[in-house]
Amino acid sequence: MAHITTMDYHERINNAIITLESGQEEIVRGSDQHLDAIIKLSGILKVVGDAFKVLTDDIEENFNLFTQEQAREVISNIFPIFPVADKLLATIAKTGLDADLPQLLTDFQAEFSELREMVHDLSRFKANDTSEWDDIFKD
Repeated sequence: MAHITTMDYHERINNAIITLESGQEEIVRGSDQHLDAIIKLSGILKVVGDAFKVLTDDIEENFNLFTQEQAREVISNIFPIFPVADKLLATIAKTGLDADLPQLLTDFQAEFSELREMVHDLSRFKANDTSEWDDIFKD
């Protein structure tokens, strides 16, 4: 067995300290990036969730006024939102960020679900060729 001097221990200890400090710095850097991601995502979820609510409310308020053509156009324009929002929600869950934003995420999902339901209703009752539904929903 080779003889280890106190200088060898000193070097090993210094290397361990440097490695630990490097790890700590990486955690801080990662923490800052994580916090930045949470802040940015919070803003996105709030703005888009609010936009979903306004859109849903607007469709609901004007539901009876939509013609079949208008309903189809609105559905066509809104439909691309769904896969993008679904992908965002999946990514949030996959990265574990959902644990950091529980209430905001719940609110966003509720507004997203309401919009999806409203578009479904618009499709079912207005975009399809069923004039009998127009009579039921007339004021």
